[in-house]
Amino acid sequence: AAGGGTAGPRYVQIAEEIVQQIRAGILKPGDMVPSESELVDRYGVSGGTIRKAMAEVRASGLVETRHGKGSIVKNRPPVRHRSSDRFRRSLRQGGQAAYLAESAQSGATAKVSVLYIGPMEAP
Repeated sequence: AAGGGTAGPRYVQIAEEIVQQIRAGILKPGDMVPSESELVDRYGVSGGTIRKAMAEVRASGLVETRHGKGSIVKNRPPVRHRSSDRFRRSLRQGGQAAYLAESAQSGATAKVSVLYIGPMEAP
């Protein structure tokens, strides 16, 4: 392990290492994440530690777990900062999103109510 000053519980360090491998493209989309027993061997920790680490990795949104198969790297890791930029842009442009966001900031809840859905007679 590089860097002597790694902080945090062991499972967090393992989770970060797996996430780094995905981000670096060592683990590619569609690849299987090593199994629990492989990771236990690799890191010399208990299965419980690996389960906690994998829960962290799943929470990052980079892998999906398929029942009976294990964890698979997702096709497109979410790039969070881009979507928030898009949201900020929509705020600058005004309109519905800005109205909802501003009212949320002021503590009020904005309601958009649909009064009627269905066929109507055309004039």
